[in-house]
Amino acid sequence: MRRLRFSSAGNEFSDNEKESAEWQSRLSQLMRELASWVATDEKSEEDYFHQKCVISNALIKAIPADNKYAGLRDEALRDFVALMSSSQLQKERPAEWFLHAKILIDRASAAQSPERDKLIPLIYNSRSTILHLYVQKEELLKSR
Repeated sequence: MRRLRFSSAGNEFSDNEKESAEWQSRLSQLMRELASWVATDEKSEEDYFHQKCVISNALIKAIPADNKYAGLRDEALRDFVALMSSSQLQKERPAEWFLHAKILIDRASAAQSPERDKLIPLIYNSRSTILHLYVQKEELLKSR
């Protein structure tokens, strides 16, 4: 993730620099690695969940929010929602789970169209009643 965010000189990549073939290749590689990463790769379900949430959130932040990257960003958002909604920590360790859920809820609340128009239905259609209710609450508060 560090190599996707920062150049060898330690500077954060600009959106223009992210158009390079090298950056695109790093992005594709990281997304493949995330897709193939499973809980049994780590010493515990909790470690896997926390690590994957942190990296997934950082990945979403790193992918520019413009039409050129919409498909990749949408994929990263879908994967993050799926990770959140399928995690057993939601029931077993709700406080730990909610630390990451809050990031997703805040992202959905702050998102602008067209990302918001994609993210809200993803959350509503997820298997997590908790995510659904929190986003619904945010929607109701915004309409006031």
